[in-house]
Order: sequence, then C-alpha cells, then structure tokens
Amino acid sequence: RDRTSDRENLWITTAYQNLVTGNLTQAEQTCEAWAQTYPRDAAPHQVLAGITNKSAGRYERALEEAQKAIELDPDFAIVYYSLGVNNAYLGRLEEAENAINRAVARVLQIDEFLMLRYDLAFLRGDQAGMDREAARARARPGAASWISNKEAFALAYSGHLRQAREMSRGAVFEAQQAGQRERAGLWEAGEAVREALFGNSRE
Repeated sequence: RDRTSDRENLWITTAYQNLVTGNLTQAEQTCEAWAQTYPRDAAPHQVLAGITNKSAGRYERALEEAQKAIELDPDFAIVYYSLGVNNAYLGRLEEAENAINRAVARVLQIDEFLMLRYDLAFLRGDQAGMDREAARARARPGAASWISNKEAFALAYSGHLRQAREMSRGAVFEAQQAGQRERAGLWEAGEAVREALFGNSRE
C-alpha cells in the first residue's frame, strides 16, 4: 500500500477488510471516507452495494448505494448486478429483472447478468428460462463453470443428487481447465456444504 496512490490505497484497504479480516464495519467506514474524499468516484458506492452491505443482509442500504453508483457512472456494469441481486434477496424479482434490462439497454454484458437471470428463472420455477440462460452462459468464455455450479445446486434442490454431484465435478474440472484454482475450490466447498445439508457426512 505504501507504493500506491491514495485512491488505490483505499481500494486495497477496503478489499482487505471485506475479504481477509471480514470486518464489514471497518470496510464500511473506509468506503465512506473514500466517497467523501472522491465524491465523483462510483467505486466506493459499488463496494457498499456489494459485499459490505449485502453480506451483512442490509439489502435496502445496498440498493441505495447501487443507485448512487449508477448516478455517478451509468456504464459501471457490476453495479446493475448489485441492484438486481439485492432486489432479488428482497423478493422483488421484477425489479431485479429490470436492473439487468437497464444494463443490457446500455449494451453492457457481464457473466453476472446471466447468472442472476438463471437464479430468477429458478425462483420462478421456469425450467425453460434456466435452460436458456445456461446455454447463453456456455457460449461465453469462462462462464461454463459458473453455470455448471448453479445447475448442480438446482439439481440437488429438486432431489437429483447423483446428477448434482456429476455436474459439480464438471464445474470443478471446467474451472481447473481455465486455470481458476480458487473458483474450483469454491465449487468444491459449496458441494461439501450441500452434502452436509443432505446429511451425507462421508461425501
């Protein structure tokens, strides 16, 4: 941090507090100081809309910060995902869909939009929609492991545990093939939690 700009230092400090120490209160304070120091910067508002408030379950506050970020930078793609996912957590599925549609109207596209659309289709019981988003994801470089992981959880939810395990193995393999070792580990950890919820201690 001693070899960075002030803004970069704030970014590094916030990431460290969110991801390493898990001190969301400190991260929030750092983001607020960042926003005051750089009032035209959308990034601190996105961090507040993302992990800092979302992880703490403060979805309404996260939505407020997402709106601030969009006002400052309407082409900041990930903020639309934050707007959408926090609405989804509040059960506002139409608002979540609208957030993604707003981004697409600005010709913005990131993997997270496909993943959220998949989740929304799942929540609506729309298998055709889930299949459509899965196909779109597999057409994008690097998105195959994400969607395979999501499909594994959907299969398990519907009672198809053996198929879910196969899909999870595929998700891990795809991540490893792409050189994404941390993502592969995340998918393995998620599968372990899922097996535990089913009472399968050996698995």
